[in-house]
Amino acid sequence: MRNKTNMIDNTSGVVGALALAKRFNGNDKVAFIFFDNEEKGLLGSKALSKKMYKDYPDFKNRLVINLDCISSSFEESLWNINSKINTDKYNNLLEAISQKLVKDRTLLNKVTIRSDQLSFKKNSTIAIGKYKKAKLNGFLGLGYYIPNIHSSRDTTMNTEDISKVVEVLYQEL
Repeated sequence: MRNKTNMIDNTSGVVGALALAKRFNGNDKVAFIFFDNEEKGLLGSKALSKKMYKDYPDFKNRLVINLDCISSSFEESLWNINSKINTDKYNNLLEAISQKLVKDRTLLNKVTIRSDQLSFKKNSTIAIGKYKKAKLNGFLGLGYYIPNIHSSRDTTMNTEDISKVVEVLYQEL
């Protein structure tokens, strides 16, 4: 059964990852993984990270990029990048992505994107999402939220947002 109310939260990230996978077709240095049960406690990503850390000790040196809620139907929404970089290897990548997406650079790492990248605690991670400033300062922590997710109003997504993320990541990776 098709879910018509998950365009921002889930569909936009899936569409972005699929478009990026198509651009990287044939590149065996990039893997695309889609997780289920994020809202039920990150079950899919926790299971994979546990297995990868156990079976592949070098996995902790890999970069994990999470695309979740990368579209918004609100023009005043702001890009946010939440990152944890364990190695200098990825600092230039993070800086390049940030410069191209984030207008208000004071937001970097100030709004935690609560998504699957949190399961990869040993890895360098970059999570990309789009937020709106709340009218009431302090709502959900720092005054930013993602409108309409987990509601019957999550029915549209902005394909220009998705294209921008895909293009920036493709250029920089």
